[in-house]
This record gives sequence, C-alpha cells and structure tokens, in this order.
Amino acid sequence: MFAYSEDAISQAVLLRILGFIGVDVAGWTVGKTGGSGKMKSNVPKYAKLAMSYFVVLITDLDSTPCPRGLIQNWLGVVVQPRLLHIRVAVREVESWVLADREGVADFLDVSQEIVPRTPDAEADPKTALLLVAEKSGTRSVREDIVIRRGGQPRPALNYNSAITSFVGKHWNIERAIARSPSLARTCRRLQRELTPASLGDDGGCP
Repeated sequence: MFAYSEDAISQAVLLRILGFIGVDVAGWTVGKTGGSGKMKSNVPKYAKLAMSYFVVLITDLDSTPCPRGLIQNWLGVVVQPRLLHIRVAVREVESWVLADREGVADFLDVSQEIVPRTPDAEADPKTALLLVAEKSGTRSVREDIVIRRGGQPRPALNYNSAITSFVGKHWNIERAIARSPSLARTCRRLQRELTPASLGDDGGCP
C-alpha cells in the first residue's frame, strides 16, 4: 500500500483522512513528492504499482477547472488501474484545513467570523489562510506563519511546521467535511474503496 502527497501539510491531511475512514497505515509506504509536477511525472510508475497494491495520491486542483480534467490530463494514455486513487483538493489542501473554521480560529487566535465559510470557493486558499493568520492576536503565531514581501502575504519560515502540527493535533475532520464538498467526496470515495464500509458515491464536475 502506498500514499503520496505533495508536501508536509498535504501528507498530514492525507494521514488524518486515512485514520478517519478506518485505514491502518502501519506497513504503508507514505511519501512526499515535492510538488505536483513530480507527482504527475511519476503517474506511470504509480499505475504500475497499482496493478498489485493500493496507491493513493493527493494533489491540489490549483488553476485547473475540474478535478476530473486534471486526472485525465495526468493519466494521458495510461489506463487507470482500479487500485490507483487520485484525489484532488479544491483548490488547495489549505481549503480543507480552513474548512474546520472553529479549529482554525482557535489555533490562529482570531474571530471565527474572518475564517472563510466556503473554502472550496476560494481562488487561493493558501493566501486566504495567510490573511487570516495576519490578524492573529498572538504575535508568535503571526511571525511563525506569515510575512509580507512586496506587499503580499507569504508563508513564513515555520508555516509548514505550524500548519502540519495543527492538522495532526487539532484539525477536526468531521467539521471540515461539513464545509468542504471536495474533502467530503475524497473521504467517501476512499472509504468506499479502501474499507468495507461505504459513505456514499463520489461526485464530479458540475
């Protein structure tokens, strides 16, 4: 069994999802690709692995219009094996993080009212998260997560470690599912495919 994500934050999210749906990852190979480009280039390798083992990939939609279109583009002429599961965060994994509004507000020491209500609709969820962090009432939180460069909010040195720690220790996935349709679809699909129980059918592009 194999699970790959782009970076530390998406890896933490993927591990929480697998735990939530009842998958024991002991014995799994869990890795980070260092970006969507490297993940895409390795799709033929993942497809070959998936002839015998479950392979789960988590990536960001970014500017691609539709998750299904991204998956088809990545596969190209490769036939997708039944055991290869490519799941797409709309539009970035930060939208899934933001979907736990209560948890994010507590973690960042901000009012819940400034945390986006519909994170899947955010054009740039990472920037949305940074803008929320800038309003933190705790200086150390602001300094760990966000800096300004050229007038724009950018991830600070400890951004990845801070958000990864939040996801691993405090992120409430049940609350997040209620606000992120793409996260809910991912959980339903992976539970249906990786465990005996079923949470329902997968969605797609409207």
